[in-house]
Amino acid sequence: MATIHTLPGNLLVRSPRMDDLEAVLAVINDFDLADDGMLDHSIDELKAFWQSSNFNLETDALWFMAFDGDQLAGGILCEYERGLDLGWVGSVAVRRPWRGKGLGNALLLHAFAEYYRRGVYKVGLAVDSQNLTGATRLYERVGMHVALQRNTYEKELRAGEELSTQSVTV
Repeated sequence: MATIHTLPGNLLVRSPRMDDLEAVLAVINDFDLADDGMLDHSIDELKAFWQSSNFNLETDALWFMAFDGDQLAGGILCEYERGLDLGWVGSVAVRRPWRGKGLGNALLLHAFAEYYRRGVYKVGLAVDSQNLTGATRLYERVGMHVALQRNTYEKELRAGEELSTQSVTV
C-alpha cells in the first residue's frame, strides 16, 4: 500500500477505496469536462473499469486522491506500462475550490515518489499544450520536459456549394 501523507491545509493523500467511488467519479468528470468537454461517465462505467483494468487498486495503488476532510479535492490516476518500463500519468485533476494552491504539484510529486519507490525511473504523460488550466506549466515546474510533440491543424470550411460528386447516372 502507498504511503499516506498529510499536506498543508489538512489535505490527506491516499489511494482510493471502493467507498470513494462517487467522489472519484466526480473528479474524473470534472477533469474530462475541463479537458475536452466530454460527457459525464457513470458509476457503472467506473465500476466496470476498476474490475477490468490491468491494475488492482489495493495492490498497485497507483491512483491517489487528495481529501480535505470528507471532500475529494483532486486526484492523480497513474499506471505502469510494463512493456516500456514507464510510469504513465493518465490524469491529474484538481477541483476548482482547491486550484492554485499547489495540489496538482503535490499529487505529481507523490506519484513520482511512489514510482521511484517501485524502481520505475521514467514517467510520461500526454497534454494538450493549449489546455486552459495551465497544465503544461505545472508539468514543467515539476521537472518534466517535452519528449514528443504532435501538431494538429484545423480549418473550418465555410458553407457553400457542394462540389463533390453525390451520385452517378448510368
